[in-house]
Amino acid sequence: PSASAGQLLAAYRSADLFVFPSLAEGFGQVLLEAMAAGLPIVATGRTAAPDLIRTGEEGFVIPPARAEAIAERIEWAAAHPRRLAEMGAAAARTARQFTWERFRSGVAEAVRTILEGRTAQGPLERAAEAVERAAEIGVSHGVV
Repeated sequence: PSASAGQLLAAYRSADLFVFPSLAEGFGQVLLEAMAAGLPIVATGRTAAPDLIRTGEEGFVIPPARAEAIAERIEWAAAHPRRLAEMGAAAARTARQFTWERFRSGVAEAVRTILEGRTAQGPLERAAEAVERAAEIGVSHGVV
């Protein structure tokens, strides 16, 4: 069953640590959600964690399929509540850097890079222009 946004937020707020022991994951939006809620992260390197987390700063990146590594980090978290709170604050700061505006700009730049040097106005060029227009409209109207 799905949880509402309010239920998810309440769950994040009731936690001290977010553990994501996935063995294979794409980006894992849930990591950014937990970080935005101020939770330090324990996640495997087979997630987006290596791109989001500096070990010891916003949480810990652990090897996959290593239950003992998860247990060690949970025990560490229980023994270091003050440092854990600092890590949660750092996680929230990091999450704030991942905005929709930054994402749209990155997509538009990637498309521009691919199209560099082309002169014809084909479907990819029109798509790049559409992404840029959508980004401008979205940002000016507060749409995410």
